[in-house]
Amino acid sequence: MEDLELVQASGLKPAVEALRRLGINADFYLERHGIPSDFIELPYAPVPKRERLWAFLDDVEGLEGLDNLGFLIGDNMDLTEVGPFGRMIAQASTLLDAVRVLQHNISNFAQRNSIGITHEGDTVWIFCESYKKTCRPADHLTLMFLVAVVRLAAGPNWRPSAVQLQTDPVEHLQSLPLLKDCSVEFNRPHAAVAVPAALLRQPLLNYDPDSPREHIHLTPLPDTGRLSDSLRVVVASLLPYHGPPGAEEAARMVGVSRSTLFRRLAGERTTYRDLVEGVRFEAARKCLRNPRLSVKDISFLLGYSNPNNFIRAFRNLAGIPPNEFRRERQVT
Repeated sequence: MEDLELVQASGLKPAVEALRRLGINADFYLERHGIPSDFIELPYAPVPKRERLWAFLDDVEGLEGLDNLGFLIGDNMDLTEVGPFGRMIAQASTLLDAVRVLQHNISNFAQRNSIGITHEGDTVWIFCESYKKTCRPADHLTLMFLVAVVRLAAGPNWRPSAVQLQTDPVEHLQSLPLLKDCSVEFNRPHAAVAVPAALLRQPLLNYDPDSPREHIHLTPLPDTGRLSDSLRVVVASLLPYHGPPGAEEAARMVGVSRSTLFRRLAGERTTYRDLVEGVRFEAARKCLRNPRLSVKDISFLLGYSNPNNFIRAFRNLAGIPPNEFRRERQVT
């Protein structure tokens, strides 16, 4: 049975910026995969990892004929482009500190991913492990993300002596400048990069002990293992843009049939309709705090076809209509 793994949409920002530099219409691919273009700028905008991020990268690679897409995206990657998560890593003091920040916070950026370090004499391997085997461009991009972290201390021209990838070999891959004179192993359990152990103690090039650190809080992704919790997060993210996704689209996100989705939610004692209405209700409560938004405005923001449907749905959950709910909150 498939799970709905989530990842922050900001992880696509380096990809979108790289595609634009290459003259490729990134917005076409974002729209094609149901990712609002400003999602990549938001600090918290979870999307399904497999059905959105991986599918986006796979599609670009296939249609544009770019077997080395992940390496093109990752070349000269600026970690601060990846939102709060990247900025948090970039303000570490040493490479080891940066890796620890990465380890402790990766689950708030991408579910079911973990970061580890193994020692082999004077060399350490920094690796990113995924719950499931990733797609090729995402595998390559993950490696480049690790390289970008190392380059915070080693400099922008640093090249690894050895790397590992989860996916199959690609023709001419080792002709890339990054991998020149580099040992590349394929079909490994994870993406990994070999680093001289002494480099772990190296201060980051931009580290200034006298500069105050930005206080960054990452909103956690749900980690309950419940499908309904992950779906609520996705529905809430997409609600202001497209309205709630239909049951068929939700089933595709999970990688199951509509009937299987319904059975899994029933096993968690909910239905897709109740899940969506619960998300809408919480969003409505927040919107009703804004006196500039009319009930009609809110109904359309939440994807209702007309205000009466919104009023009826809100009353069913709150016991009172939205205008009365708003008045009571203003009094208190």
